[in-house]
Amino acid sequence: MNPKAKGEISEGVILAALLKKGFSVSIPFGNNQRYDFIVDDGTRLLRVQCKTGRVVNGCIVFSVTSKNGFTGERRGYSKQADVFLVYCPQVDQVLWIPVDKSFRSEMRLRIDPLKKGAPLSTVKWARDFLL
Repeated sequence: MNPKAKGEISEGVILAALLKKGFSVSIPFGNNQRYDFIVDDGTRLLRVQCKTGRVVNGCIVFSVTSKNGFTGERRGYSKQADVFLVYCPQVDQVLWIPVDKSFRSEMRLRIDPLKKGAPLSTVKWARDFLL
């Protein structure tokens, strides 16, 4: 499956999950915005960038940048989106991550238990970000 089709599936699953949770969702006209949806949480409007996650070494991994198809340049979403909503088809979960809590190029959220003796201080758990 091509990347665009994967992204469209993720957007559809995320949209359905938001509606099931009672959020109002608006979709911007065209595709020139740095966000995919506007979500009304009852007190504010949030710009949402949808992402598709994948499981790697016990973590849900997703890119927190976009890549220009012509130049290869990567750009982050700071001040252009408020929230990443990430659908991971391998575990059928949608995660809600504030853009300002994300890392520089990719984010890893642990789903599997740590090995014995591994440090807990730097672990970000996927369960803490479930929609």
